[in-house]
Amino acid sequence: MYTDKDLTIRPVTEEDLPALWTLTFKEEAPEWKQWDALYYEHKPISLDDYLKEKEQRIGQDDFWIIEVEGKVIGSVSYYWEHQPSQWLEMGIGIFDSRYWSGGYGTRALRLWITHLFNTLPLVRVGFTTWSGKKTFLYIYYLDIKIYYF
Repeated sequence: MYTDKDLTIRPVTEEDLPALWTLTFKEEAPEWKQWDALYYEHKPISLDDYLKEKEQRIGQDDFWIIEVEGKVIGSVSYYWEHQPSQWLEMGIGIFDSRYWSGGYGTRALRLWITHLFNTLPLVRVGFTTWSGKKTFLYIYYLDIKIYYF
């Protein structure tokens, strides 16, 4: 777990699943999907079906939640692009629009990058987003410092 003032990133617990489902799969057309990669189809699923796959979410190293003052607002994640060369891609989703453009994503990514470099043998961390996500592209221009040891 990593914290920056009121924001925390941490592994998912079973208690987080209803909030995550509400933010990501409850609705047919959630607001965040307007800014997500449009080439990925979104289909709502029932809470019961979502909970059937809970072991894929709970306590995973590659998928953590973002919470502000104890409220789940999004997630950070990674996947190996090419593990033999120690190259992974990281991602972030702020699903609750009330937390857009407030610096929460930047703070969460700083914590996630710190976690990744502290816990994994990495040579490269990629960060790719869909070019239609105009407000999100500002993260690329931020002063996120990477320290080499």
